Amino acid sequence: SKLDCNLINCYKDLVFVDVPGYDTDLHPVSDFMDNFPFGHFDTFVFVVKGKLYHADEKIFSRIRSSGKSVVVTRSFKDGMSKEDVLASQKDISSRLSLDAPIIFFSNRTKENVDAVLKSVVG
Repeated sequence: SKLDCNLINCYKDLVFVDVPGYDTDLHPVSDFMDNFPFGHFDTFVFVVKGKLYHADEKIFSRIRSSGKSVVVTRSFKDGMSKEDVLASQKDISSRLSLDAPIIFFSNRTKENVDAVLKSVVG
């Protein structure tokens, strides 16, 4: 485990907290569900990297039940065709019962990174 990773990042007056690695041997999803302070945050940016797992659905359901705002995003857009984007959008929307659009973005090319930030900042 990497102890020098930065999980807290600031941008202007916002604080972003990264929550990597749930549903692993060291961080079972049940421990995360029981101990993460969901109520202490204003907004969640739910980032899907690739395949959506059952643990992701459980975490998303817990976020939704917190009553807090949540923005769903899908990273690594730069490696996806239009067909891939549509299929991913359909799958994620269906599995998470989403009404709102999913923001597809790329950290590598920076495509739609501004849209993710605007969805949080307003």
